[in-house]
Amino acid sequence: MAYRGWVALDIDGTITDRQGFLKEETNVFLSRLYERLGWRIVFATGRSCTFAQRILSALSFPYVLVAQNGSLVMEIPSRQIWFKRYLPSAVLPWIEKAYRGIPSDFVVYGGVEVGDVCFYRPSRLTSEQLAYVARAQEREAALWRSVERFSLERFPLVKCFGSPVTMRKVFMRLKETSLFHLSFIRDPFLSGQYLTLATDVSVSKGSALEEVFRQEGRYGQVIAVGDDENDMSLLRAADIKIAMSHAPEGLRKIADFIAPSSEDGGLIQALKIALGIEG
Repeated sequence: MAYRGWVALDIDGTITDRQGFLKEETNVFLSRLYERLGWRIVFATGRSCTFAQRILSALSFPYVLVAQNGSLVMEIPSRQIWFKRYLPSAVLPWIEKAYRGIPSDFVVYGGVEVGDVCFYRPSRLTSEQLAYVARAQEREAALWRSVERFSLERFPLVKCFGSPVTMRKVFMRLKETSLFHLSFIRDPFLSGQYLTLATDVSVSKGSALEEVFRQEGRYGQVIAVGDDENDMSLLRAADIKIAMSHAPEGLRKIADFIAPSSEDGGLIQALKIALGIEG
């Protein structure tokens, strides 16, 4: 099959509604893009493979999954890994240092090799933070494991969570090390909370998309759609850039199109315009 190009999509807040679900009309439209119109689909997320595949389970066509901000590229449904680049355990002391004087802790995602288990240290979390972890564990339908210390040799992503002030402080301290690629984003499920996501310094959604092109070829046009700071590199790797209406100013500033919210079918509207699809 000769493909017309690539459509790269963020998941949370871009293809999903406020409850984090993929609407049937979006499923039908994306299936049409692949099966009838010849566009390859890439989903790029800060989430784990397990979490992403749960959201995308209704899709019947093959796609490429960029997980945990670009640390892993996997073809679905074959689950063949095209690319993987993880953080070494040697970076953990630097993250510990970034938390100095902050009564909180970070969590470590273990990756597909260990079933996407997320490791956390309950002894270092407040009751409010433990409640946050409990909600995340239920929402993500993935195994969270309490530990006294982190013992993984390599892992795809570290997630820090908390208030905007706290997360900005952690972000700036980690940035000074030059050891990480960092994303400072809103928590899509809890208003007023922010996340600092840390991956290998060479890893991002955009660099992972470029790896997809090295594997399969950059044929036709590349369209990318996102809604937060960690989608900046994804949009920059595309020919046509689309930002959701609720995206931060920096992302909207580089976009060719601004899409209405996902609640209003904004993704479908914007892609129809960008791809010249009628009806």
